[in-house]
Amino acid sequence: MHRTGPAFLALIVLVAACSSSPRVAPPSSAPPSDASRYLAIADTANAAVARARRQLAADGSDLARVQADLVAIADAKQAFDDALEGLTLPSSVTDDVAALVAADAALEQVLREGATVSSVAGLAALQKKILQAGDASVRAAVVVRQRLGLPPPPR
Repeated sequence: MHRTGPAFLALIVLVAACSSSPRVAPPSSAPPSDASRYLAIADTANAAVARARRQLAADGSDLARVQADLVAIADAKQAFDDALEGLTLPSSVTDDVAALVAADAALEQVLREGATVSSVAGLAALQKKILQAGDASVRAAVVVRQRLGLPPPPR
């Protein structure tokens, strides 16, 4: 078992801040809006990310388990991106969605990279990359959400 230090625990907090959306239910008598369809996809992904984040916090002292948790977060984000790419949205949002998917792909890549390191020090060395990729992902999500008339995701 590998024990963690403050930098590793900061990584856990960072990943926890990378993805989240408030829940908004669509009106029951109206057809789903673009925003509500987006939120349905986001809610599914966010539930999976939340489960993985809880497990990540619980596994914070075991490198192998933390690595599995990082893969679970990356997989949930990839599932979100795949569903988002399959969603029909107005052309005014298409470029912003593409930017979000690209930003998420960069985050997914660095999370998966974290799952291959051989030490806590190696994972801590990725912290800056994860931070930058997470920030870019959140910024891109904010733009898409604004275009759909939604509030920004909570951090």
